[in-house]
Order: sequence, then C-alpha cells, then structure tokens
Amino acid sequence: AFGLPVVAFDVEGPRDVLNFGEFGQLIALGNVDEMLAKLNELIDNKALRQYWQEKSLHGVTNYEIEKVIAQWQAII
Repeated sequence: AFGLPVVAFDVEGPRDVLNFGEFGQLIALGNVDEMLAKLNELIDNKALRQYWQEKSLHGVTNYEIEKVIAQWQAII
C-alpha cells in the first residue's frame, strides 16, 4: 500500500498477492542467495526500484475495499 518494492519467497500467500510475480519478485523457497542478490540489486538500482514500486502500487488496487466487497457479494 506504500509502494515498496516486494521481494518474497515463492509460497502460496505471496504468490497469490503478487499475482505470480507480476507485482513483485518471487524467489525460490529457501534460496537465500537469490533473495540477497535481488535485494542488493534493488538497493543499487534506482530505476529498478522505481519500476517495482509502481508495480506494487498497481497490485494493491486489487485489495481496495470496493473490489473486495463486490467479490464477497458475488460469492454470497
């Protein structure tokens, strides 16, 4: 919600929230070296950081209250 670039291990929760890597970077579960490399890449590369910040802000719109309410109403 604050536009932070997201790097997460590829497990069910983050995979769904990040839409399989569309809104943030997914790292193979337990691959600490890859996680460290991706984080360092974001620290060192402002353009890449801004790219993932924008993607993150776009992805969070899927969780706006109006959209969530409409989804629940469709189910109920």
